[in-house]
Amino acid sequence: MSWRLLQVVVAAAACLDWSAAADADGWEDFNSCRNGRQVGSVAACDRVVEACRDFDEPTFNAAACPLSVYMRGDIGFSLANIYENRAGAYTNRQDFDSALADYERALAIYGKSPADSGLAYRNRGNILFQKGRYEDVVANSTAAIGSSLSDPAVVVQFYVQRAQAYIQLDKLELSRADLDRAIAMKSLPGAYLLRAHVSAREGKFDQAHADVATVLRLQPNDRNGLVTRGTIYRRQKSWDAALADFNKAIQLEPPGMPAVFERARLYIDMGEPDRALEDLDKILAGPTKNGAIYLERGLARLAKGDRDGAKSDFDMVLTYPSASGDRGSTHELAKAALAKM
Repeated sequence: MSWRLLQVVVAAAACLDWSAAADADGWEDFNSCRNGRQVGSVAACDRVVEACRDFDEPTFNAAACPLSVYMRGDIGFSLANIYENRAGAYTNRQDFDSALADYERALAIYGKSPADSGLAYRNRGNILFQKGRYEDVVANSTAAIGSSLSDPAVVVQFYVQRAQAYIQLDKLELSRADLDRAIAMKSLPGAYLLRAHVSAREGKFDQAHADVATVLRLQPNDRNGLVTRGTIYRRQKSWDAALADFNKAIQLEPPGMPAVFERARLYIDMGEPDRALEDLDKILAGPTKNGAIYLERGLARLAKGDRDGAKSDFDMVLTYPSASGDRGSTHELAKAALAKM
């Protein structure tokens, strides 16, 4: 073999080694990004996006984009998926603003194929709801319903999501209309239970119980159904019946925090703040914290004469997005309580 030929062979082997290493790095980034719960997922997604985001530009280097190498079909569609994966990783980090920005990028790409955009719409709506941006949830759900989402099982989710936002906005008639549509499309237990909450808030207890009965008839030990029925009983001041439902829900799925929370509210209404505080402290010792929990603990502390503790809790309520429950707006209730202290 001549010296020149040897140089060519060595150079070619080096290029193959580099290419294999680059492909391996791209494959690792691609997989790490798709598994949004791994440490480093955001950084891996960043590298994939950097290599692939100019897919529709004349200068696009397909060889450097893992999506060109490992995915078949439209690179744009695959990139939209990467944005969704990164949004999921941001959500796991509680970085909701960055997650929303990535869902916007994904939906901009999906504009040409709205039938593929359902998950992005749904997850964006969930984040907006968590941030207390209920009008934006309505707009997001309305846009999803108006797009050509082909699967009725997907569309029905947006009627339910919009109904939840309408409840928070105290637009109960609009909420009921959306829940009626959702139930007509698919018999969803969650939609029946939400409609039961709407009926109870309107004082239509017979209708509320009928919707809960529909769920419990099919699933007698449905925890959410029991909590909903217990909440209706609490509003009717049927203390024993409410307590029995909450206790059963907790026994079925310990620790059953939604049921523990509703039981605490029941104890407050029953004039038993010590038992309420025991439940509320148990919840706040865990990861779940929101304005409604602090509001109830503030009410329990106030009932015991602990004004300083109550004031601290009412102040905490105002650090969370306002929520509308059967007592009213958490912010309005906390402000009213603080004004009297």
